[in-house]
Amino acid sequence: MLLSNRIRLRCYQRLKIMYYLFYSSNGMSRDTYGLITMPLILVKVIVPLILSQTNRPLIWFARLYPPRLLICVLIGIYIFFTSQLIKFPYIFYPILMTLFVIHETIIYLQLVARVGFYAQVSEPRIGGTYMTLVSTVGNIGQSVSSSAVLYLADLLPKKHAYSIEVAGCTVIGIVWLLFTWRMMHRLQALPINEWYLLKENDTPSESNTEVPSGTI
Repeated sequence: MLLSNRIRLRCYQRLKIMYYLFYSSNGMSRDTYGLITMPLILVKVIVPLILSQTNRPLIWFARLYPPRLLICVLIGIYIFFTSQLIKFPYIFYPILMTLFVIHETIIYLQLVARVGFYAQVSEPRIGGTYMTLVSTVGNIGQSVSSSAVLYLADLLPKKHAYSIEVAGCTVIGIVWLLFTWRMMHRLQALPINEWYLLKENDTPSESNTEVPSGTI
């Protein structure tokens, strides 16, 4: 699940920038794109506080997945019609900024939920090591999926690559969610000590840990 949870979402994040640069000839410059994404900095600072106190982070991660798929599809459609909509800048840019803010809000809510779950189930004795391990596995899945999305984009027709990959990743995302929805709920329902390598019942008793009298 760690390796596959980002596969179907990478096309939205990796190709949307390329697509806007592709449409720069229609009036969307790199500087303009940079300006309309500046409000996202506030989102990254404020949004994580929303889920900081939840006791069921993995459930929130699952619940946020359908709206994230939906907003990604809306962004994909909006990007597809960029060349027509950009002619009306007073309408185009506010709607674009709104879509991006909603998208980034969901992304960072899921990020907080995912990391919160890692922290929740980490065994105190190896908490830092465990979180590093699961984060590394998740980052591998992200890197592989990003590379695969960009590689496939080169094989598809340039004008339709983004739309094709959005449609394909959306289908993959729906299938992934159907297969993992109950799994995520079961994982969240497990007692915390079930995640530990050393169960409480296996803790050595004081009699077994006493130092022999003749030992220094």
